[in-house]
Amino acid sequence: MVRRDGRVLADGWLPDFVRLGELERHLGDGAIEAATAAALEAGRLKRRERRRIMSYPLVIRLMLAMALLAGMTVCAAAVSGSHPCLASTLPARGPAAGPRSG
Repeated sequence: MVRRDGRVLADGWLPDFVRLGELERHLGDGAIEAATAAALEAGRLKRRERRRIMSYPLVIRLMLAMALLAGMTVCAAAVSGSHPCLASTLPARGPAAGPRSG
């Protein structure tokens, strides 16, 4: 919503906007949210009482990114999944580069 004085009031929660780009298109729209809902329903995940920055769908996306891109850190997974343009600013890695520190 844009107020008359020009201020923008936006409602959103960061974990709701993080996506895995092309990989997620292959999985299908809402696949991760559906898997999370099924796990909650089956009791495999605990229902949370508060909204958290590390939501279940966000954690699943980060784990997928780290599993598919060997040597990727959590921060790099978050950047490459949420904003593909920023992923190109990460240092290039080749097989000889070895694991990242930190």
